[in-house]
Amino acid sequence: MNMRKGLNDAVLCLMIITATLLIINHRQSPTYVMALAQDVENNTIAVNNSMNSMLGELIYESSGKIVSQKVVDTGDIYYPSAKVELSYSGSGYMQGIGNVTETWTFVNTHLKNNITQGIGKGVIMTDDGNGIATATELGRGFHLSPETMVYPGARVFSVDSNSKLAFLNELVGVTQWEVDSLGNYKTKMWQWK
Repeated sequence: MNMRKGLNDAVLCLMIITATLLIINHRQSPTYVMALAQDVENNTIAVNNSMNSMLGELIYESSGKIVSQKVVDTGDIYYPSAKVELSYSGSGYMQGIGNVTETWTFVNTHLKNNITQGIGKGVIMTDDGNGIATATELGRGFHLSPETMVYPGARVFSVDSNSKLAFLNELVGVTQWEVDSLGNYKTKMWQWK
């Protein structure tokens, strides 16, 4: 049991380091390239649906809505930066499992240049109740248009080894969220090879 906990801690540490590097160097990262394709000539950004050599199969898709928002912090006079807590609720389909429901809470920090970075905690449950996974995700958001933001991210899971979702313990998910101005979201998750 202690060895498993140590492995989970090591995976979480690796994910946090990787996500931090992706956030710091987002313009060179595979996650950023996967999520966005920038047309410099027309000064536009579009979702890139092509696969990336670091990504495995698409294993999860979901959609839902922001169900609550709360201001956590507004920074100070020298460095104003809004922190907003957002809770999402939705449903989706996981390959090999079927229909699932999800609930997430993210704390997003709004930075300069209309960039948002966030850390979230989530719960994914199978419709039959025989599988529950908790997850931690780090991501960074960019405006796709004035009405839509896209958030590439990295996700790790903690699941009981007897659960239908136990296979999630063995992977890191690369995610792409798309959130519109009405609070609707769509997300996809690929397995990071």
